[in-house]
Amino acid sequence: MSLFEKFRNKGVAVAAAVYISIGENLHSDNAEKEVAKQLQDIFKFINLNTGIIIVESYVDRDGSTKEWNRLLEDIQIGRYGVILTCGLLTDREVIDVPIIDVLKT
Repeated sequence: MSLFEKFRNKGVAVAAAVYISIGENLHSDNAEKEVAKQLQDIFKFINLNTGIIIVESYVDRDGSTKEWNRLLEDIQIGRYGVILTCGLLTDREVIDVPIIDVLKT
């Protein structure tokens, strides 16, 4: 059973953070379009009645890790049960909270 199926079948709500990282090679207009597209994909996923409630979004632009670091601090205090993203987070440090790539569900 996938992580997504576990959330859907549990029938309980879980607090989620959205994390989006936009590379530094995108023009600002294209970067904002990419953020909007990823948010749209994430909300399509949420509309599947998963029981996941988005509490906050963290968006890093231009190769920054400021929002990722802020997200890690919030995870350490137990604010979230899951992170939603579009794509792999291979360049980010491993954390103890499940990460769901909504493009693979």
